[in-house]
Amino acid sequence: MQSLDLQPTKDNLEKTLKVDAIGRNKDIAIFVNLLCNIKAPFSVAINGNWGSGKTFFIKQTSIVLDLLSKNNSELNIEDIPNMQSLQKKKNEFSSIYYDAWKNDNDCDPILSILFTICHEYKKQSPRNRDIKKGG
Repeated sequence: MQSLDLQPTKDNLEKTLKVDAIGRNKDIAIFVNLLCNIKAPFSVAINGNWGSGKTFFIKQTSIVLDLLSKNNSELNIEDIPNMQSLQKKKNEFSSIYYDAWKNDNDCDPILSILFTICHEYKKQSPRNRDIKKGG
């Protein structure tokens, strides 16, 4: 039996951002605008039933945030429908996706969170590969 679930691969995430078949891009734009305008430390919780699209929403938000912070992608913010409000917005932070389910069996969750942050930082900042030296 063939699965009807669309897996959150990079291609599927970008393709669904470009097509916006279910009209989610407006919600992503509102969420990104909120994230870019908050000045103090904060936490955000995304709640929804299993299969409601939380992972897709967060990973697509991450793509949009990364597009706003750097221009070295094949995808441009102008290529995404309903993102007009973000076209002139730039941010100076990077997104890091942490999969809590994937790391659910870790003995010490803080270590896997820190590992993920360090690993992604090294990938995103090629000039600062050695984190120990502090840049």
